[in-house]
This record gives sequence, structure tokens and C-alpha cells, in this order.
Amino acid sequence: AVGEDPPRLVRGDVWRSWLRYADERGGLGFPRVEEHRDRRGTVLQDFEHGTIYLREGRAIPTVADIADVPRRLGGQFGPLGYPTSTQRAVGDRLVQPFDGGEVWWSQATGAAAITQPFLQAYHDRGGADGSLGLPTEEVRRLGAGAMQKFEGGALYRPDADAVIRATTAGV
Repeated sequence: AVGEDPPRLVRGDVWRSWLRYADERGGLGFPRVEEHRDRRGTVLQDFEHGTIYLREGRAIPTVADIADVPRRLGGQFGPLGYPTSTQRAVGDRLVQPFDGGEVWWSQATGAAAITQPFLQAYHDRGGADGSLGLPTEEVRRLGAGAMQKFEGGALYRPDADAVIRATTAGV
């Protein structure tokens, strides 16, 4: 019919990954483009609700809300880079590691990325199970520094000394 998108081929390792994540929180959906290489030579295929990357012989999907975060931050060429493994459950939360950080998701907070140098400071303070809890937004510029908000406080890094400081609720 007029106006319908043509069918797109999904094959090999991408196909197997696509089948595995077909029902994962709404699934990847239909392919938006054919499998292709990006400007760095990495094979990938975009779907309605995520992307599957082929890295070192492994298919690594980003799915649903977690997939939206790297897309929002510039894709694989942004601060997160490529995913390094699939998302995994941590209790009722999900986390997916990337070259440049992690994306955390929960029903209460949605999905948000933590990138370096905030990621190391976050883990030094107990990570998702520490007093900060999960991120509620990505890092942003604030005056003469950068800040990232979490459920239980914030991390702040002034440009003057680049030392990361934490504030927590009730402290």
C-alpha cells in the first residue's frame, strides 16, 4: 500500500538478539533501517524501540527507555559511547554499562545516564544501593561547574578544583 515502509531484513546475530528481546519491556519493535556500519565501522541496526550493536562478535541491544538515553545524548558518538553488555536487573531496577558510563532505570526514576567522572564518585559512595540512590537526570552545567541529581542528593564538580562533592538528603 502507498505510504507503508518496505520490509527490512534482520539476520544473523542481530536476528537472534532481536528475537531474545522481542518482549523485553515492550520489545525492540520493527527494524527502522537495514543492518549497516557506522562511521567507526561498528555494525548496528536500529529498531523502533532500540538498537542492536555487533561488538567483538556479540550482539548487544539497547532496549526501550534505556535506549532513549544514548540516543538523546548523541548516540554512540556521544559521552556514553557504545554499550559494553546487555542490560541486567538489579532488584527492581535495570542497569546497562557503556564505554563511557552506565544507564540506570527504575519505574520511579525512569532512565538516566551517569558518565565519568561522576560514575566513579557514584560507585565510591555505594552506587544505586548507597545514599544517593538512582540518578534522576543526566549531568548538567551549573555556573562554574557540573552537577547531577539523584534520588537522595546530588554530585557537584566545581571547575576550579574538579573535586567531586556529594550532598545527600537530610545531611
